[in-house]
Amino acid sequence: MNNEKQNFTLVIGEPGVGKSYELISRAISDKQIGRRVYIMTPTHASKKSLRSNIAKRAKEAKTSGDCDLIMSLQSDVHVGENAYFNQESVYIDEIGQTSTTVFNSMLLQLQGVPNANVYLFGDIRQLQPVKNFSPLESLLRENVVGGDFWKFVADNCYEDFNYNVFTAPLSWRIDSDIHVNLLRTNHRLNKLGYTAYDNKFYDNIIETVVEASDVEYAQILKKQLAKHSAILVATKKRGQRADELIKSTLKDEAVEIFNEQNEVTDEAEFVAQYVDNRFKEVATFIKYKERVYLNPDNENYSELQKEIDGVPTIEDSMNYLSDDEPEFEYHAWATVHAMQGITIKSVTFFMGNEKIGGSRKEHYSTNLLYTSITRASDEIVLLGLKDSFLQMRNQQPENPQNIFGHKRAIQAKNKLFEKLQKAQVALSWSEVFDLYMDIFNNFQMNIPEQEDIEAFDIKNLPYTERELHLQFRYYKESGDKFFDYKKMFYEDYKREVNSENSKGNKSKLGQGKIQKFINGLSSQKLVELQEDVNSLSVRKFRDKYSLTKRYVQEALENKD
Repeated sequence: MNNEKQNFTLVIGEPGVGKSYELISRAISDKQIGRRVYIMTPTHASKKSLRSNIAKRAKEAKTSGDCDLIMSLQSDVHVGENAYFNQESVYIDEIGQTSTTVFNSMLLQLQGVPNANVYLFGDIRQLQPVKNFSPLESLLRENVVGGDFWKFVADNCYEDFNYNVFTAPLSWRIDSDIHVNLLRTNHRLNKLGYTAYDNKFYDNIIETVVEASDVEYAQILKKQLAKHSAILVATKKRGQRADELIKSTLKDEAVEIFNEQNEVTDEAEFVAQYVDNRFKEVATFIKYKERVYLNPDNENYSELQKEIDGVPTIEDSMNYLSDDEPEFEYHAWATVHAMQGITIKSVTFFMGNEKIGGSRKEHYSTNLLYTSITRASDEIVLLGLKDSFLQMRNQQPENPQNIFGHKRAIQAKNKLFEKLQKAQVALSWSEVFDLYMDIFNNFQMNIPEQEDIEAFDIKNLPYTERELHLQFRYYKESGDKFFDYKKMFYEDYKREVNSENSKGNKSKLGQGKIQKFINGLSSQKLVELQEDVNSLSVRKFRDKYSLTKRYVQEALENKD
């Protein structure tokens, strides 16, 4: 990219430090000197929030001319990069939520604008994009030296952050430095007696966690709903539980009303109809075509718009009444992901009494907790097990290697299964594994996935023989096949392993893949291997040797 005259500036900080105010101020200055402005946001919610802040800023203007100039910024705000047309001043809001694919597309378009000023605004501690990695994460990983990345984010962002200049990842094709501007003063928290979302803040806020019974949760949720507190949840499943609890209170109302009236109607039908109609009147959100909006059928809709400003309204986005039968989902809750980029007066984060499962614990990360509580400007209510909130506080997100490291392996395995379904004769294990490796080595991933892999320098490793054996537990036969690969490979393999484990059989010691590998090492390499077993993490050991650390450790212990 020929960008000798381009300037890149990264403005970062936690919610409350005035990033939006800074963005609007800089954009106003550009407008005043005649520069064309393009403001890019990742979501409709963040677009609505920024446009709302522009309108508030316009009210502070001293002259009508200034007011008109500021209000003209609203038409410069766009979701994504598709409306960009060579504007000289580019502002990318919520860069932490912007996907790598969209950002790379914008960089490509900027190649034809050598005199552009590009400003990136964001917060690395918030949740990352749902389907893609964040360019902000990629940028920090490129520049943070040593140690665990997410530990750095938790410990050093932003109290001990001392970077003034960043170097862009090679995939960005930016030769000049990126200037870093960290906004430190948290105006929002200062009003509440804190200086930052630091350990002191978390210690105090977690002490306020409310652990209660479902009946008590139901009453609290109903109360918070009535005062237009935004009920946020980590997952749809927990959100559905929140809806159920609120509907249980409406059911009690319905029974009471039914008992007071003299009409002869079916009680169950009356209660069901009442709960359904009443819930539509009190629900905060609706989901329409996979997007979250404020519920226009809420009985206090105008007040709801003021209290939860920033969430898109469906009337502004489409003529929803034109659909014959619009498919709305009414909810009292929204996921934390859907509310990124906006500020709400009151937030109620509902976890309930279901413990965090071990299989998806990375989903309940410190970023999820941080993003949920930083939506609130005045009130934060945490409902659930205190242990769950403590676990989230200390759980780091999955890194790109964990998420994408086996992407190609998984997709190659799926292609392998497709080929086996069409095979006319049964293949031996060696033939199957050779076929798998051939598919893996020639497999082309889609462009967004490949861009993420390149941006984060992710190692795409194939399944080992043992791992591929285990993958056959997901293999499903189709048609009238006379051979069953699941039984041939997975079940037989597990049976053999279990048999050897139960008998403590060591007769084959020295004949396995791992043992042969160990036996072929020199004395020096054997010492190095032992040191790596003792010092490297499971992932780093696997990256280096393409072997499972635990099995190598067992083989070393059994070596004569």
